[in-house]
Amino acid sequence: LKTIFKAQSIVLTINAIGGLFLTSTFLESANFTVTADMITLGQFLGMTFLWLAVLSWRIPDIAGDAFNNLGKLFALGSFLWFLIISA
Repeated sequence: LKTIFKAQSIVLTINAIGGLFLTSTFLESANFTVTADMITLGQFLGMTFLWLAVLSWRIPDIAGDAFNNLGKLFALGSFLWFLIISA
């Protein structure tokens, strides 16, 4: 389970870099029309991905006895992200 959190953190970091530094490309790859407002939104999403990456990386170290329950909750949240992206 720890490996899954670390792998997800790496994927989120890649998305964070795309959102923060390659915002136009990041948004165009999702078929968005790039405007100044969308650039701001993309950078906001990039920062959100970065925060989730840090959180995902650290959860195995700080969850303690609640690690399995927290893993299930995090899996549910990740699945919801998957559903919205794949729609």
